[in-house]
This record gives sequence, C-alpha cells and structure tokens, in this order.
Amino acid sequence: MGIAALILGIISFMGSMIPFIFFLAFVPALVGLILGICELTSKKDKAKKKKTESIVGIVLSSIAILVIVIKIFFVVLFGSLGFIDAIVENMDEYIDEYDNFEEYKDDYNKNIKDFEKHLETFENKLNNEL
Repeated sequence: MGIAALILGIISFMGSMIPFIFFLAFVPALVGLILGICELTSKKDKAKKKKTESIVGIVLSSIAILVIVIKIFFVVLFGSLGFIDAIVENMDEYIDEYDNFEEYKDDYNKNIKDFEKHLETFENKLNNEL
C-alpha cells in the first residue's frame, strides 16, 4: 500500500498542476492519502516496514489536495467576480433606462390623451351619423 500511496501521490501532485483539469486529480490524491495513512497505521510487520514510501505518498497527496482546494477557491472567487461585474454592467443599463422613464411616461400619457381624443371624435361622428 505504501508504493500505491506514493504512485497516487505523484500522479495527483502532477495532475494538480495542470490547468483546467486539476480537479480530476482530487480522487487519486484522496485515495493516496488514505492508503498512506492505512499503511502507516497497519500493525503487521512494524519492525521491518519501510515508512518512507507511505510518508512521501501522504505528503504528496496532501499537497495535491491543498493545491486543488486553493485553485477551486480562486476559480469560484474570480468566476463569481466576473458574474458580479456582468450584473453591475447590466444594472447600469437599467439605471440609464430608468432615468429616461420620465420621458417614456410623458410620451405614454400624451399618447393616451391623443387616443382618447380620437376615440371621442370617432364616437361623435358615429352618433352624428345615427
């Protein structure tokens, strides 16, 4: 298990450095960490056991997990900041439109009055014809 922890630690450490797919290295890092800890805590052949492979596997897996978590944090942080920037830009457009709302409101009221005038004229003509 110590050699497996070491191999998974190396793979996950290298994988955590690759942009855009670093999160795929999380599972091997977790498995390598668990195997390394199991190897260190196992009771069989304690006297003859070489602990170096397990310790290096644990260290590499732990570093890989730490790097992955930090990268995910920054991806989420900067991704959400970009989302917030987009919202702020859209809000500026809505605010600009709202500033022009009074003009739209005046035009709407004028059009309603014009429509009522035309409707009244039409009703008068219709009543005169009958």
